[in-house]
Amino acid sequence: MDKYFYICGFVLLIWLGSSCQKGSTVNPGEDDSSQLRGEPTFVVASYNILHDTEDLPDNYKWSVRRDLLIKQVKDNHIDILSLQEDRENQALDIQRATGMQIAGTSKRVLYDGKRFSVRSQGQFYLSETPDRSSYGWDAAVIRLCNWVLFNDRNTGRNFFVFNAHFDHIGQVARDQSALLMQQRINFLTNGQPVVMTGDMNARPGERPIITLTSFLSDSRSKSETDPQGPVGTYNGRNTQGEFTSRIDYVFASSHFRVKEYAVLQDETDGIFPSDHFPVVTKLELK
Repeated sequence: MDKYFYICGFVLLIWLGSSCQKGSTVNPGEDDSSQLRGEPTFVVASYNILHDTEDLPDNYKWSVRRDLLIKQVKDNHIDILSLQEDRENQALDIQRATGMQIAGTSKRVLYDGKRFSVRSQGQFYLSETPDRSSYGWDAAVIRLCNWVLFNDRNTGRNFFVFNAHFDHIGQVARDQSALLMQQRINFLTNGQPVVMTGDMNARPGERPIITLTSFLSDSRSKSETDPQGPVGTYNGRNTQGEFTSRIDYVFASSHFRVKEYAVLQDETDGIFPSDHFPVVTKLELK
């Protein structure tokens, strides 16, 4: 009998040693950052692309601007593109030209589907009743945030992207939207890495930006290289401006290094691709 238990114990030790060498399996919802499988940096852009409506002058119709804007996306190798004022036809045009995938039905986030997979996604309204379509506070229009939990196949790591457009009229709505963003981000992410993009309709030093930078970093101020392009992100379709109005942002949690930051001031034949400039950042998870 003693000999039997000795043999069984010996076999068990061999099996346990083999299992330890193979390593453990990571649950689908967890990060697997044990091995770097590719380039760790990726490019995230926030872009208010100016809605496609009939009231625009002829030289700013989407049919005129479309190829200019798509060229920006391609030339700057954007991996994750957060849109504001996006209409479905505009997002589909960008998708067809770039091969990017689309997450969401408003404030869409386009992404490189070969590199990133979507773990989960959702949206909430910037209002007192965020779980149903509703006007918020003194807002002129219904505003919402679209969010996506990505997995990066190059690193095995997960991170969130939140994309929002704050109201252009309601000061109370902007202030309260920032507070709501803080609450929802803290609740949904549980301390995981976060990128927040959007047109905040607020400038640095104003209350919404003070709230957002109390728990996220402004990528311009954290860039490890000198910021490129104008300070301002809104051009108002005026190619002669000095562009000092900065209302578009990419924020990031402390999990990220900001390698580069740029505001793209591209002009073709006297027009810009939008009345906003895209904010383009290169990020890397620490």
